Amino acid sequence: MQMQSKKCIKRRFFCRLICICLLISSIIITATPVYANTSESESNNSFGTANSLTLGTEMNGKISSTSDIDYFSFSVSNGQVINVNLADIPSGCDYDIKLYNNSQTEVGSSTKGGNANEYIKHTASSSGTYYVKVYSYSGSSTSYSYALCVMKGDITTSNTNSSYNRNNAKWYAETYAAWPGNTNYTNYASMGGDCTNFASQVVNYGGMSMQGSPNPGYNSSWYWYSDSSRSYSWTSANWFRKHWANYNNDGYNRAYRFKIYTVDTAIDNFSTIYSELWPGDIVQHVDRGNGQSYHSQVIHKYGYNSSNGVNDLFYAQHSTSSSGFYKDGSLYDYLVNKRNRGEGSDWFITIQIKSGS
Repeated sequence: MQMQSKKCIKRRFFCRLICICLLISSIIITATPVYANTSESESNNSFGTANSLTLGTEMNGKISSTSDIDYFSFSVSNGQVINVNLADIPSGCDYDIKLYNNSQTEVGSSTKGGNANEYIKHTASSSGTYYVKVYSYSGSSTSYSYALCVMKGDITTSNTNSSYNRNNAKWYAETYAAWPGNTNYTNYASMGGDCTNFASQVVNYGGMSMQGSPNPGYNSSWYWYSDSSRSYSWTSANWFRKHWANYNNDGYNRAYRFKIYTVDTAIDNFSTIYSELWPGDIVQHVDRGNGQSYHSQVIHKYGYNSSNGVNDLFYAQHSTSSSGFYKDGSLYDYLVNKRNRGEGSDWFITIQIKSGS
């Protein structure tokens, strides 16, 4: 358990150091890792004794014998999309998951072989308490914990944002991707990361208006007039998400569409992502431990990529140093590289600003 946990924490800390992008007003939030992970409380082997889950927060548990079963509960509303993610399954073990609705009827399952990550996406057809069951198909461990996380997500709004000019957004992303970016704005590379500041500039140049001043911490606020007069959402990746989409149903939902994936499922469904995203849309990478976005990238072109043989999306981004300011990055390769680093169970989200092209 200790070796595995330290490995996971070290990896997530490194990811957060790359581009934490949490710049709030004139206060800079440093890259100190904060993990709100919780551990199961036995006995939770029935619906009646299920542990309550905090959405977006990782729950650690152990399957101590092949007959051990763990139940967890959380509340949902009718129509909400539920994303259930089970990771860190110990070597030599095969754990599976099932999802149950408020009538304790099974509505979803994931039963991959070996210690592969398990994932369920489900749209709730009724409000109430839902349950996740973690159980062993084979193997158990008293030393190593699994990690379970549930996130709400996937919305399509009536905000088609038809005035958003994707050509203008594309031009801006490609023109100012390189270091130092547009010098009319503060460069936050050395102060936590410039990725979301750049994404906000692109979306604004595409025609999406600033709004909400002087309330920097409201989900409805999104503006930059100077370094000392800006909303949290302009420079913070997670607050950007709370303005344009939501964080576990807390958000302004100004974008047209928002979807949650794991890295593994994003790769598996890349053709769908390719068909839905256009230049000027935003993708984000999310800390699996606390569900918060830490890095934003801008889609600026698409097409067949001869180097990997797929129809690919290409991103522009800023980060924490000049080497992280570039365009023409392959999103498919970026995701595959994350999976190859053992980050296949990390969250990945898409924010489609406008309906269609």
